Amino acid sequence: MEGHAFARRLKEHEKQLVADLTNMNVTPHDILSIIKERDENNVSTLKTVYNERLKLRSSRNYGKTPMQVLMEILNEKHFVTDFSVNSISNELENLFFIHPRSLEYMEGIFTRFDYRCNIQDQQIWYAFCSDCWHNFNQQDI
Repeated sequence: MEGHAFARRLKEHEKQLVADLTNMNVTPHDILSIIKERDENNVSTLKTVYNERLKLRSSRNYGKTPMQVLMEILNEKHFVTDFSVNSISNELENLFFIHPRSLEYMEGIFTRFDYRCNIQDQQIWYAFCSDCWHNFNQQDI
């Protein structure tokens, strides 16, 4: 019975443990190790843990569009986002997202670049991304 799928199924408390550890960003391999440490008769495999994580993700995202799921993830991870929507069709036209640390790095690069361009009386980088850059500089990060 050891190789049978029924024997590899996770018990309810093990499913909850997988959910909790997944939320804490524990790797599937480590989750399986913890489950086997707690129950030495457990014959679950790594695939069992991956399947349970997939069920969790699917249930969490049920009824949401892929764009809603993406925006939720970006907000959870504190990404700076900006987007534009077509006023007639209400369809997404542009989406821009960046991690705050990357934004700080980019601000440093563009500040130096802007300084060099202003010396030559050219403001090239404004043509690069002036609208979105202006919007992001207005936000509190």
